Amino acid sequence: MNILILGNTAGLTNDFILKTFPNQAVFIFGHTGVKNSRKNKITVYTKHYENNQLEDVFDFHDYDQIIYFSEYLNYGHESSGEIENLIRLLECLKDRKNKRLLYITGPVLEDGKRSLQTTTKDTLLSWTREFGVNLKVLHSPFLYSVINKEDYLYKLFVRLDDHEQVELKESSQSQATFISLSDLGDLLHKLCERWNDTYESIIIPDPFQLTFGELLQALDKYFPNKQVHFLEERRIRKYDNDPEKHHDLRDRFAWFMRYALVRDLPDIYEDYQKQRKGSLRVSKFRNIVDNIVKQKRNKKLAAVVATFLVFEAFRYMTQGQLQFQLIDLRLLFVVLISTVLGMGYGLFSAVLAIIGLTISQILSGTSWQLLLYNTDRWVADRKSTRLNSS
Repeated sequence: MNILILGNTAGLTNDFILKTFPNQAVFIFGHTGVKNSRKNKITVYTKHYENNQLEDVFDFHDYDQIIYFSEYLNYGHESSGEIENLIRLLECLKDRKNKRLLYITGPVLEDGKRSLQTTTKDTLLSWTREFGVNLKVLHSPFLYSVINKEDYLYKLFVRLDDHEQVELKESSQSQATFISLSDLGDLLHKLCERWNDTYESIIIPDPFQLTFGELLQALDKYFPNKQVHFLEERRIRKYDNDPEKHHDLRDRFAWFMRYALVRDLPDIYEDYQKQRKGSLRVSKFRNIVDNIVKQKRNKKLAAVVATFLVFEAFRYMTQGQLQFQLIDLRLLFVVLISTVLGMGYGLFSAVLAIIGLTISQILSGTSWQLLLYNTDRWVADRKSTRLNSS
């Protein structure tokens, strides 16, 4: 079974894919942290996504199931043309045999007011009927994934960690409805396995009914000096996902949300710390590189010469060690300078590497003539050729 996943895929993980779609071939079209794996039959269309080549993806395979993750699954998201992307997807499905589409979007407000999210859903439903696509819509609580740096919780944790004053554009009594990838994956597995051809609009009930006030109170343990201000004058947001009203999923699949956000906080915070430490290391390195790139030409040349001397010193200290005989440090030096400063400085670093090689060869007793014409190497090659032919 071939499954195509596209849309808001940034927070997905290899573990989520493997547990949700075991023994299935999964193809992902979108920005994601999921890695290609031939062994686990996971393919990420990175180049096609970067070049916006959705139509080409449908020339490679026929897909038995298509799953679209909406940007409305991100709390506080900003719309970026989702309707156009969905219509483009449906155009690709127009002449296909298999037209099973699962559209996973965010929760619906309890007051029933129309929004861009409901307009997107209605437009999608209209187009799927026209093209004969078998559609199901799944209204899910917001996703959280601290491996995604654009995730709401990750951004909130960063601001709290940096002791910034945070203003939440919510009332403290507004509902903070979130679902873990693990829970959602379990439901998707059951839903795809027992698919029927009837259109459905399914609401995932939230049994925890957590408020933002309770969430921030639970974060006291991890950010004791946080400064958070609620906009209490804002209307209280409640979502239409009360488990007493919506119990179809429990009845049909014996499924319900198991992981409450506040109970999952220790693991979430641990994952956040690992991600933040890695980001800080990368950002420090980038700052150093950016500072070097912004310098004037004479300072850049001086930096190249200094780096060359460091490499030569390191090469001298590691001379005779078997591990470092397998690494050409001069070539590594040239590649590093070319990557960071560009081709012009790369050529200058290559000249320095040639000078360094020449000096080291002469100091080791090799005459300058042999550097231009190494007869020993030619003789060795002739001998090996004769031995192979005989």
